[in-house]
Amino acid sequence: MWYACSNDLKINAPFAETTFVYGLLDIGDSVHYLRIQRSFLNEDSTPYELIGDVYNYRYEEDELEVWVEAWKNDVQVATYPFEYILGDTVGLALEDGLFEPEANVLYRFTGQLDSTAEYRLFIHRWLQHDTITAVTKPVSSFQVLFPVAFLYGINLTDTFDVIYVNTYATNAQIYDLVMRFRYREINLTTGDTSELFADWPLATNQTGDNLNGLGVMAYEVKANLFYAFVAAELEVDPAVRREFVDLQYRFYAGGEELYWQYLNELATLGFQELYATTMYTNVRGGYGIFSSRRLQVSDSIQLSDQSLDTLACGYRTFGLGFPSSTANPFYPGCE
Repeated sequence: MWYACSNDLKINAPFAETTFVYGLLDIGDSVHYLRIQRSFLNEDSTPYELIGDVYNYRYEEDELEVWVEAWKNDVQVATYPFEYILGDTVGLALEDGLFEPEANVLYRFTGQLDSTAEYRLFIHRWLQHDTITAVTKPVSSFQVLFPVAFLYGINLTDTFDVIYVNTYATNAQIYDLVMRFRYREINLTTGDTSELFADWPLATNQTGDNLNGLGVMAYEVKANLFYAFVAAELEVDPAVRREFVDLQYRFYAGGEELYWQYLNELATLGFQELYATTMYTNVRGGYGIFSSRRLQVSDSIQLSDQSLDTLACGYRTFGLGFPSSTANPFYPGCE
């Protein structure tokens, strides 16, 4: 008896549509956005060919019904239907890449959220006759303890650690801190002025030890690393002069779902294997993340005179076109 075998290996299983969801609620916002897309697979085409047709991964307006319900003490208190929009029409453009601009479909609802409620997401797929769900509790407001605006400005010239501090937020378990350096450029020929900024992540994925809002989160950063950051972000440009505007500290608190997603990402790198899964999701019937975050901003933080002089005259940032402080006898220049 003769036996024969085939060398053809089929790696694509029969296609089954999968829905991917990503959305973050913020009680400080009145407009909330959700991205919903579907997976695509075709054994006769490459992924790059499939990406060229937005209908392979974009839902049309009549294919989904999307809404979120607010619940308190097991009682539904509000319902918010999402509307179907193109992100480009509201200033949320899709970053340059493989996907076509027409793929930038978002779902939006308007409403002031209640930090004590639970929010339940529903995505009904009309063609499949099923409903995808997810649940999250909004992260509450919290307090920034340092820095706050004060008369003489923050000193970033020394080698000591600056300790930035915020209180915990209820329903948050992961925290980030970003410094936004805001400055102005004036073209020396035309006089045109541009308002610009550069973001410096001071801390990422710092985890809290509870969800009840009790405690503080502290971030230690070498003060004078600020000048290395500025030198790396800005280029010497003899055609402009620059002016320091202020510093803005952006404190982010993320919900429990973002914490579990972070642990799962660590697991895929070989850490925290206890939490490893193929893909973390809190979306039932699909994949993705429906969670919450809260942004608290400490705004209009000034630099001390000494820090302004170092920005203008220090060896890292000299030549970037910033003036020294008005307290410097050589203002706006350096000695």
